[in-house]
Amino acid sequence: MVLGLESPEAVPHSETWEERDAWLRKRGAQMVHLPLPCKTPECLAEHLFSYLNGCPASISGRTSEGHSHVAVAMGGQLVDTVDWTVGNPLDQPDSDGVYWLTLIVPTRI
Repeated sequence: MVLGLESPEAVPHSETWEERDAWLRKRGAQMVHLPLPCKTPECLAEHLFSYLNGCPASISGRTSEGHSHVAVAMGGQLVDTVDWTVGNPLDQPDSDGVYWLTLIVPTRI
């Protein structure tokens, strides 16, 4: 359970960053984006195990076809609901050359 929600379907799809950020703020949370110094999926997997320690996060990169994609990471593994019959999720870094790790953190401690 993340943000007190039972399933990912309970999170509304946001058309803008502002909508998403406002939705999170109402729940006492915000997003923090961190670049991962990885160029390969193997390096990404190593960093997921090292950094996350079971924390949920999202990771952005590109598929083997070069499409931008975001996947959820839980317990050091990528959890993806997309049927990847062609290509692999997050096979390459994002267009800026890095994978991006995004954490949802409380705005108050």
